[in-house]
Amino acid sequence: GKLYKDRFNYASVDCAATIMKTSRDIKRATNILKESKDSYMLMECQAPDHFIIIELCEDIYVHTVVIANFEFFSSTFKDIRISESNRYPVSPDGWRVLGEFQAQNIRDLQLFHIKNSNKHWARYLKIEFLTYRGHEFYCPVSLVRVHGITLIEEYQIAVEQKKQKQIEDSPALAGEIHTESKGIENQQEQYQDKLNSEDENNGIVKQTALSEGNYSSSPPMIQVSKCQPDSDQNHTTLKPSSAKVTWSAEPTIQESIYKTMAKRLSLLEDSANLSLQYMEQQSRSLREAINMIEKKQNSKIELFLEQFNRSVLTELNNYKLQYETIIHQIRAEIANVQTSNEQDVLLLNIRLNSLAGGLAFQQRLSILLSFVLLAILMFIILTRGATLDH
Repeated sequence: GKLYKDRFNYASVDCAATIMKTSRDIKRATNILKESKDSYMLMECQAPDHFIIIELCEDIYVHTVVIANFEFFSSTFKDIRISESNRYPVSPDGWRVLGEFQAQNIRDLQLFHIKNSNKHWARYLKIEFLTYRGHEFYCPVSLVRVHGITLIEEYQIAVEQKKQKQIEDSPALAGEIHTESKGIENQQEQYQDKLNSEDENNGIVKQTALSEGNYSSSPPMIQVSKCQPDSDQNHTTLKPSSAKVTWSAEPTIQESIYKTMAKRLSLLEDSANLSLQYMEQQSRSLREAINMIEKKQNSKIELFLEQFNRSVLTELNNYKLQYETIIHQIRAEIANVQTSNEQDVLLLNIRLNSLAGGLAFQQRLSILLSFVLLAILMFIILTRGATLDH
């Protein structure tokens, strides 16, 4: 994609944006996805409708649409309508209209800001050119850009806003902790000064009470024995007395701060546990709902398959009956044809026999006629010869 003043173009061919559909008269529609003033999309101004459908590279909330026409000797678009959808194909009534705008009569980039677009995610953008300016034949479009915000960017913005809110709410707590820490440091310095001023030879060291009324007023008391010499001939033995350490049961300032932090951590842990329990409950209810839907779907599928099998079996039985009826009719027809063929053969045999008898009679008759003609011819010859002799 291309960055223009820290804005990403989600209708660029560099991030795999494509043209899904255009009106019939539009030519070279992919040129509007390229950053080039020498290429453009052509459409006839007098055509009944002009529209393009662009598939963006990501699902976004559309904030701004940029359209430009850099061609001087041409007509230019005037009124446009911008619609969006998160799926494709979509019915004509399924497009959500983001707004209708009127473009200026300039040959430069024109920005169309979308209001109240943070309701639906858009993956497909439809731009309709309703009217145009000028009297030229073509109305070209040189460039289309789409700017918006993705789901990840929206999540990051929400996280940043939450952090900023926490920072705005936290100065009181930070000031309180800083004040308590400063008071602790001052009390420790006072205590150290008093320890240094105590008599080093005194066997009992007492810790001064803290000025804070809510904290410990009797710090730990340590009783230390003196080293008493015990002379025994040539050597001396040191007998230390027992040491007693007494700790106060009341909490110190550090312990109070730690308890406050521990309480807050426990509250955070409890809220996290409640969130986890809520998520588990929601996931359990979701699983139950999914199981119920699955059972309903399974019952519907089983019912559908049962009805389908029943209808298929009925159709098969009907086809079987029709097949048997047709086979029976064919066999009857074959038997009738065979019977008629046999009768025809018998008739042909009878006719052939009669023809054979007729041919034999004709042969005999022709032979008889031949003998008769021969006898007549011989009679004529003999009669004529006798006449010549006389």
